[in-house]
Amino acid sequence: MFRSLGNTIGIPIFGGILNAGLIGGPRDAAAFADVIPLVFLAAVPVAIASVVIASRLKDRPLRDEVALLPAAPAVTDG
Repeated sequence: MFRSLGNTIGIPIFGGILNAGLIGGPRDAAAFADVIPLVFLAAVPVAIASVVIASRLKDRPLRDEVALLPAAPAVTDG
């Protein structure tokens, strides 16, 4: 859920940064190449915050045992 929420919020924000960098000039490959570093520079604080938050999460080990349900009886034609 959180990954899709991050995509829903992050893509428009970084797309807005990209579009803001392209306003007022020709929209060619050179202008696009000039704006891409700005988008990545804006992503650096988000990446750092993600690492800090992930490092502070409580460690929850996986389960050691799995409760198995009894097998359902086989259905036979008869």
